[in-house]
Amino acid sequence: MIATLSAASMTTDVAALHEVVFAEEGARREQWNAIVPVRTRWEVLTSLPTDWDGNGSPPPDPRVVEAAIRFLAAVAELGPGLLPHPHVVPLSGGGVHFEWVAGARQLQVAIFPDAPADFLRVEGRAVVDQGALRLTAWEHIRALFAWLTPATT
Repeated sequence: MIATLSAASMTTDVAALHEVVFAEEGARREQWNAIVPVRTRWEVLTSLPTDWDGNGSPPPDPRVVEAAIRFLAAVAELGPGLLPHPHVVPLSGGGVHFEWVAGARQLQVAIFPDAPADFLRVEGRAVVDQGALRLTAWEHIRALFAWLTPATT
């Protein structure tokens, strides 16, 4: 299951990362590519102190951050049209969590250091689907984003 964090449990650095990297709502997917070379901003995630969440968690593993950057760049290249920017937060245990919200639909993807990535689709308050996600399963990933934003596909 995908874990989420409350705003109160995030550090100032993570909030600053979110604010700087994902400030413009509704930007086109081409603008996402600008976040990939800005690795110093992503390094905020890997430089979180141990116990950043008050539960002894390590910062996100650098390999997970690299996988998250590659995944986000690949999603931008899929060409699903206008997508909302994802919310990005660290996960307990050294992972990274993405969440896209479009109206009543949510798509969440979690990338972990020593486990398969997973996804969760929610419509309203109901879980639609969840499971493991291979970060190279492009047809599956494309279908997830087509579900998220059916009007733009």
